[in-house]
Amino acid sequence: MSFIDATHAFLTFDDAGSQSMMVTRFTTDTKAFVESGVGTPFEGGNGAISVRGKNVVVAASSKPEDPSEFIGNSNLYTGVLQGNMIKSTKYMGDKVHKDNWSWESQPTMSKDGNLVFFASDRNLLSGTDIFFTVKLPDGSWSEPVSAGKSVNTACEELTPFLTEDGKELYFSSCGHETVGGYDIFVSEISNDFWNAVASKDMDKIRMATKYIGKAKNLRPPLNTSGDELFPSSPEDPNKILFYISNQGAEKNTSILFRQGGFDIYRRRLIEGRIKNIVKKNMDVNININSPEIINKLDNPNIEFPKTYTLSGTVFNKKTNEPVPNAEVIIRQIDGDPPKIKRENYVEKDREIIISSQGGDKVYDNFKITADEKGDYSVELEKNRTYEVTAQKKDMFFDSFKTRVDEEDLRTEVKHDLFVPPLLTLRINFPVDEYRRPYKYALDSNGIETNQTWKESIDLLAKNLIISKDVVDTLILIGHTDEQGSDSYNYKLGLNRVKFIINQLVKRGVPRSMLKGISVGESEPLVRISGESKRMWRMRCRRVEIKKVLKK
Repeated sequence: MSFIDATHAFLTFDDAGSQSMMVTRFTTDTKAFVESGVGTPFEGGNGAISVRGKNVVVAASSKPEDPSEFIGNSNLYTGVLQGNMIKSTKYMGDKVHKDNWSWESQPTMSKDGNLVFFASDRNLLSGTDIFFTVKLPDGSWSEPVSAGKSVNTACEELTPFLTEDGKELYFSSCGHETVGGYDIFVSEISNDFWNAVASKDMDKIRMATKYIGKAKNLRPPLNTSGDELFPSSPEDPNKILFYISNQGAEKNTSILFRQGGFDIYRRRLIEGRIKNIVKKNMDVNININSPEIINKLDNPNIEFPKTYTLSGTVFNKKTNEPVPNAEVIIRQIDGDPPKIKRENYVEKDREIIISSQGGDKVYDNFKITADEKGDYSVELEKNRTYEVTAQKKDMFFDSFKTRVDEEDLRTEVKHDLFVPPLLTLRINFPVDEYRRPYKYALDSNGIETNQTWKESIDLLAKNLIISKDVVDTLILIGHTDEQGSDSYNYKLGLNRVKFIINQLVKRGVPRSMLKGISVGESEPLVRISGESKRMWRMRCRRVEIKKVLKK
């Protein structure tokens, strides 16, 4: 996890064997939820990332110039963060990336963007060590320099994190004196180190490692007999520190043989002492069960409104005309049970009451009807996350998730919905796969949304069930990218359509109203200027859905 600012962080995780990156928003320091995916131009997988303002350094599994590099390698790139997309990426050069077999990853950048610490296995005799590289006057990056004996050992060092003020370097190591497997350590960095870096003199920079202090173990209860990795913080790590640990998992002799079992933890300083370590259970939402009172207001006399009004207009996505009398369904998906009494509850949907992790609570849905102008308005309680869906029998649906935190002074939120007459379902399948999608559905740019593929099919099934009296047939058209032969892609597109049809039938949609066809790779989308081939291919892998209405 790498923080973008005080309330947002990049979260990198494994999704069906591929690393995905999502933007999360923290509502407290013990609760966060996924906002969106991240758009990148890389053909391979995304790795760890470091953010300073709009500048980023990110690890990726292959460089565009040579996508056939050795499997398992990793390279470093600089870039610019624009919304939820990383643009203007630039390979950091062959000095930083030793060769096609080396692994350079887990970057952490200085506040001014002129220095990057990272982990690398470039020194085959000492496993993985921590190095740093400096931006030179010509804009290139210097030959990497080892962080020195104060940090590196004959064992492995990983996951460096440089504080914003540059005074401390946190990292994980299975060397030094450890409590268990990998422990988190911290080394102090003196001003003399930064003076040497600022000189751009490589002789002085190579000598600068003597200004990195001896590593100190953070000790229990943070470090345990398990592994603690990836320290990170949105502010001073001495006040609050996030990290991952598998302390509850079955212990093995090496981290390489453990699968899963890692959770996010945080350590917090309260009133001059370290408070208890608490754990984050992660799914679509990231939760921690903690007895602490997290939000302490500077002014306790402020009265925060308990509710807010959500309003907007439902439009036809194709014509931009308002959709009169559209049905709007609101579903609370986390937070305390609702206190507002409503007369327009609808029955709970059994298939989405509990997430795959068993952590999400789903309360009664309720629905309202937009007026003749397509306008809707509803009062919602704060500190709860809602899924809002607009739909029409002869059209499809649009959906979004909304949340206003308890300490937010807003009393009104505007959000329009755009209901399409033709639906493009962007369930993200791995290449050549049609049975096990990635967790999150995609938007029209090929970026992961905060909606899972199961939620996408849930919404489609609900829309079809209310439309049975007006819809004769639903035509599902499978599309693929251009990789593979015509006959292979035809079968692949058809198999993906069959997967979705089977999922809809499980949710109560009559099989008799569903018709699946495939056009394979024959109808590719136009590639957007500057779009990477990877993103274009993700957009091409889609299922378009049309309603044929009864006459």
